[in-house]
Amino acid sequence: MAQELQKKAHFNTDPDTLLGVLTNPEFVAAKEMATGSLSARVVELSRAGTTLKYEVHTEEYARGMTGVDKSKREKNVTTTTWNLAAKTCTWTHKADNSFADRVTVSGSQRIVASGAGTDLHSTFSVDIRVPLLGKKIEKIVLEEVDKAWVKYDQTIVTFLAK
Repeated sequence: MAQELQKKAHFNTDPDTLLGVLTNPEFVAAKEMATGSLSARVVELSRAGTTLKYEVHTEEYARGMTGVDKSKREKNVTTTTWNLAAKTCTWTHKADNSFADRVTVSGSQRIVASGAGTDLHSTFSVDIRVPLLGKKIEKIVLEEVDKAWVKYDQTIVTFLAK
């Protein structure tokens, strides 16, 4: 069973403007770089009606039980599907490493009007199917993601100011 991190952030903007930022390919690449990727490339897969689907191809230093390993790099693909009318998305993340078949990383976002601004509700879910160590590794992953989240929110604020 996966462990999950839930975050809520408030932004002083309207929901449509926040949606525009979060679906902007420049923002998507910038937030990947801000949170530790060495490179990021956004590829739009489809845009039909109220659905937007894209992939983000990143390269990062490898991570293991002892932390970041700068002698190795991993290529990753995150696939995001937005329901633009509902202002919600789901995403899945796949790493190109030897543990990829035992790891599931996914999440969602929901944009909600709140007073004079907008709340962004986010979830990050990780399931690592490794006997004895999986739950411990999940906890470490969630702690790392939680620490890096402030950079994600800061990138949103930067793009809202443009």
